Amino acid sequence: MNTEPIYVIPSYRRPFTVCRKTIKTLVDGGVSPTDIQVWVSDQYEREDYAKTLPEGVGLEVSAPTLRASRNFIARYYPVGTRLVWCDDDLEELIYRDNDIEYHQVRDIPDLVSEGFEAADAVGARLWGVYPTDNPLFMFSRVQTGLLFCIGVFYGHTLRGDDADLVDIHDKDDYERSIKCYLADGSCVRLEYVGIRTKYYDLPGGMQEYRTDRSAQRSAIIISRRYPKLATIYRRKGRDRLRLEDKRTALTKETNNDYDSAENTNQQNGD
Repeated sequence: MNTEPIYVIPSYRRPFTVCRKTIKTLVDGGVSPTDIQVWVSDQYEREDYAKTLPEGVGLEVSAPTLRASRNFIARYYPVGTRLVWCDDDLEELIYRDNDIEYHQVRDIPDLVSEGFEAADAVGARLWGVYPTDNPLFMFSRVQTGLLFCIGVFYGHTLRGDDADLVDIHDKDDYERSIKCYLADGSCVRLEYVGIRTKYYDLPGGMQEYRTDRSAQRSAIIISRRYPKLATIYRRKGRDRLRLEDKRTALTKETNNDYDSAENTNQQNGD
């Protein structure tokens, strides 16, 4: 079994974007192209991507829709594989220096090692980063517990059970965070690391089939399925989710309430 992390990028109709953004970000950060695997939805897309991807980057076909693609990929690799999941429009990973300053992550493999080591220390399979690019709202700490691990960039050690998979299309990162927390007792978040991305501003990607109604429906499903772990609140005319384990008194109020982070990238997992 390969114990080195594999960087997997589910992508949809973004053959040029994934090269200019995520792959460039990874390679500039020290990731070898041979450790990167792009997954597309069908053979027709594969032909388009094959014309644009840099030499060494792998290319495979999974399944249509983000949920089906992520589940296909999670089942494809053997138990124990360490996957680093990346959206196809990731622009930058940043380290927080202080409330005002930050610098670009220049050694992504080292960062990934930090994430998996922190997760291993508490028996967790899932680790993530803070969902903003504004250092004012970040923290110089590693947090554990029930935490929202945003789907743009996260690490996941496959364990071959249901918590490796998701059931819904929208807000799957919330669902994954909850399922992994319930299965392992904790998730991990490196809160001194942030992300920069355009989210739904670019052609292709999830917004090809995502709507406000589907996002709202997913929020309702999650809050009803996990009423003591997920709560819907209203902000700027949209239903949003906040994660908190109401069964215990251990969850700190700063764990998942990051409304202030919306001031930068609108990063709410919508």
